[in-house]
Amino acid sequence: MELIPDHKFFSGVLIAALVTTGCASKTVKEYERPETPEKAAFAAAPESSVNALEVIRPEWWQGFNDQKLSELIKLATDNNLDLANLLLDIEKAGITLQGAKVDPFLPSQSISLGQNDSNDSNNPSSKNASLNFGWEFDFIGGLQKQKTGVKASYARFLGAEANKRAFFLTLVSNIGNRYFQLLSLDDSLALLSSEIENLRKIISVEELKFKEGLLAESAVNQRRIQLSDVENRKITLQQQRDTEELELTLLLGMVPGEYPIEKGPTVYQIKPIEIPATAPAYIIENRPDIIAAEQALLAAHEQVNLARLDRLPSLTLSLSVTQNLRQSMAAMLSTLTRSLAANLTIIPFDSRKKRALESRTIEQKQAANTYRQTILRAFKEVEQALLLYDSLQRQDVTLRQKHMFLEKALDTTNTRLNAGLVSRFEVIETENRLLAAKQALYQNHLQILNASIGIYKAFGGGWSSKVSS
Repeated sequence: MELIPDHKFFSGVLIAALVTTGCASKTVKEYERPETPEKAAFAAAPESSVNALEVIRPEWWQGFNDQKLSELIKLATDNNLDLANLLLDIEKAGITLQGAKVDPFLPSQSISLGQNDSNDSNNPSSKNASLNFGWEFDFIGGLQKQKTGVKASYARFLGAEANKRAFFLTLVSNIGNRYFQLLSLDDSLALLSSEIENLRKIISVEELKFKEGLLAESAVNQRRIQLSDVENRKITLQQQRDTEELELTLLLGMVPGEYPIEKGPTVYQIKPIEIPATAPAYIIENRPDIIAAEQALLAAHEQVNLARLDRLPSLTLSLSVTQNLRQSMAAMLSTLTRSLAANLTIIPFDSRKKRALESRTIEQKQAANTYRQTILRAFKEVEQALLLYDSLQRQDVTLRQKHMFLEKALDTTNTRLNAGLVSRFEVIETENRLLAAKQALYQNHLQILNASIGIYKAFGGGWSSKVSS
């Protein structure tokens, strides 16, 4: 069967397509970043000789100079299953993006197989097989829909990458916090062991005084209760240490209880990473949550464009070919069924498409509000992290002074002990006060380490050295 198109009809269709395609291109609006909250710089930046662009790098945690921490983060990168799922989300978004690029232009094809059973001699049973091939394209909005769909899919792809970065940033921060907490708990357990040893020495002295009638039994019992309390604190701390280790191994993607974290350096030996003194506000644009929020806004913008395009008239050109496969080659060629058709569809008042456009527009406004709120939250988190770091640094100065004074007091007490002016009891008491001061100093240092992690997390972690404003 020969296909003879109506040249006048299809010429008119072509002219109409060229005219209306211009309408489609005007229907689509380019994305413009909305007005967002502005901030010139962060007020609470600490005193430092470096700025944010110099110290914030992709592997910023290496600034702690702790090999074990870097090994743990590498282990989590390779084994954390939540991170693996986010990588699969990126792969899935890439497949969707590839489909958005080519699917609108691909033809459809199918093979049909059938059998007709009949007892009628005039209409005997038969088997059939056919190949169907078809292609259809909207010449008014089809190309613009394809381009808009690609933009929306690309925004979702970038959003998936940003979500992965956001999770990785949180993962690294949590690993750092828990690792330092483990070191701190080990330090506390060691200090409690020293305190228990000192208390036992005090109790031995007081028991001798009690036997000599120089001290009441109630005072000795009070000291024994104090020892019991410290021993219970040590048991509790050990349980906390075991729990922290289980939580950390889970973050690493390892079997909890099967990957013990060995005792490392004292937390006080870990030096905080450098904190920038100058941090322009635009630097937080690299935060993955802000990137993800803007990509969600861009995708919502393109969905509005698609809703607008969907309201345009539809001018489709379709081609279909059907062939019965259970024939000879000559018969196939003679019975080939082909069709070429053009269809112009105009629905002037389609309330469903109008409501769809209104709904997409509202979603775009919501995405814009979420984007602005994400920026405001980022400003708050950076300022909060810098204020906390500054406060802890000032506390560190006073705690160091107290520790230094107690060390001098212990030296003085030991000198007086050697001169026979005080008893061993006074020395042990001073040692316990020094242990308590050291514990407070270590705890504050732990908070400084965690606060420095919080600052880098608030800034968005790390990125390449090329940061534009």
